[in-house]
Amino acid sequence: MTENERTTLLQQERPNQWLKFEFNRLREQNPEYSLRSFAKFLQLSSGRLSEYMNNKRQITPTAAKKIASILNYDESLTNSFLNCIALYRKNRKNLKKSLAQIVHHSENQEYNFNLLTIPVVKSQLPLVKNMVHDFKVKLEKELGKELTPENKYQISIQLLKV
Repeated sequence: MTENERTTLLQQERPNQWLKFEFNRLREQNPEYSLRSFAKFLQLSSGRLSEYMNNKRQITPTAAKKIASILNYDESLTNSFLNCIALYRKNRKNLKKSLAQIVHHSENQEYNFNLLTIPVVKSQLPLVKNMVHDFKVKLEKELGKELTPENKYQISIQLLKV
């Protein structure tokens, strides 16, 4: 794997993107390379690989370690892959929990759900991340002074490629 490929791989934010990247990398070497061949190479059924690549099933840490080993990831790449999976699982769990609360408490004025989809050029990502960080710091500074268990709320801001 070249340094450029490694850098691109580390920029993938979702586990299925890692698999798609690896499949496309192998396919560049052999245009005849199929998903079935990739599944066999990873010692997975083609159905399971399809579920992973289409986000129909989450990759378990055990499966991720096996995949990383087969793909000859070094310790750093393996840990990055596992961290990507853990973060994705956590964010997905938090999102489900938040949505359940929104649906359950839709009549309650204490809950508010907003979603914003904006075009962002990849070169603007550092700026967007800094803006989100500055917003968080400002909120903490302005509102975090009187935090008690009775008035504690959670705000979740996620920057995801859609």
